[in-house]
Formats: sequence, structure tokens, C-alpha cells
Amino acid sequence: MLGTVPLAWDETRFLAADPASHVVVARRKGSTWYIAGVNGKTLTMPVGLDTSAPDYTPPTGQAQQLTFDLRDLDIHSPTTLQLFADTSTTDPALRLTTAHGPRITVDTAPFGGFIAVL
Repeated sequence: MLGTVPLAWDETRFLAADPASHVVVARRKGSTWYIAGVNGKTLTMPVGLDTSAPDYTPPTGQAQQLTFDLRDLDIHSPTTLQLFADTSTTDPALRLTTAHGPRITVDTAPFGGFIAVL
């Protein structure tokens, strides 16, 4: 799938963001939208960056749902989208999903995310 992502874009829109939690961005090439969300919700953060230090513990994140609204992309009718999303069990399957309402909610793993194409 990543091999089909364009190198240049016609438009970019931010759909949702919280500096301590997540970001969802949409980019358009022609009539195709690529939407990406990243879960950055952090529960603990190590004091230093030296991963070889004996007392180093990696940061821990929290699974969460990321929500965006298709109306922000001027999409007002049901549409089909390809969705690649990791979950707490890391499901690598691409699946077709029909968006029946304007708001889409995607489960993401700690420090995980999703890509949707429509």
C-alpha cells in the first residue's frame, strides 16, 4: 500500500489533533484522500534518552480511539474506504469499510495509528 502513496499532494487538511495525545491529517491527490492518524498518548516518559543506562525504562503509551469527520473533507454521503489500522492485537489486515455516517472512529494501539484511503 505504501508504494501507491503519492509523492506530491494537491491539498492537506488537519482533521484532529491534541499535542499530548494524537494527530489525524488528510492529504488529497486528485479525487483520492489519504488519511493518517497517529496515537501518541503517553502514560510514562523516561528521564533520560540513554537506552543503555541500567535504570532506563521505555515510555509507555495507551491504546485509544481516534475520531475524524468526513464532512471536513466535503464528503457528505456514504463512502467506502480502505483502512489499515493496528489495534492492541496488531491486526495487519487491509479491509474495506463503508462509512455510513460522517464520523469515523478507529481503534489504535499504544503508539500506533492508521491509514485510510478513500
